[in-house]
Amino acid sequence: MSLLELLFVVVIVGVLASIAYPSYAAHVYKARRADGQAALMKIEIEQVRRRSAGLPLGATLDALGLSAHSPDGHYTLSLAVDGNTFTATATPAGPQVGDPCGALNLTKAPGTTHYGAASGNALQCWGRSS
Repeated sequence: MSLLELLFVVVIVGVLASIAYPSYAAHVYKARRADGQAALMKIEIEQVRRRSAGLPLGATLDALGLSAHSPDGHYTLSLAVDGNTFTATATPAGPQVGDPCGALNLTKAPGTTHYGAASGNALQCWGRSS
């Protein structure tokens, strides 16, 4: 194999890698995003459970018996309650900080649930429209 052939192979591998890496990174972000979504849905389940039992909404994650971190640790969780409405937010942490969706949020009011993201694109970030 000549030096020119080797150089040609290196260039082809470089081009393929530059095409494949962004796609790979997008899939990794999406997979980690499921961690934040699952944590937000767990908060929703616990709040609905309290409401069904005739209790007021839990004002803190501790009151719900939940951690301030998603199960795999890719998100930090927070909760805001206003009367019968609550908003749970999952803020990316660690390597997930680069996710184009940014913070994910779930707002639940009586009779309605809104799924959102800091990027404003709930369909892309949640796989569903608000």
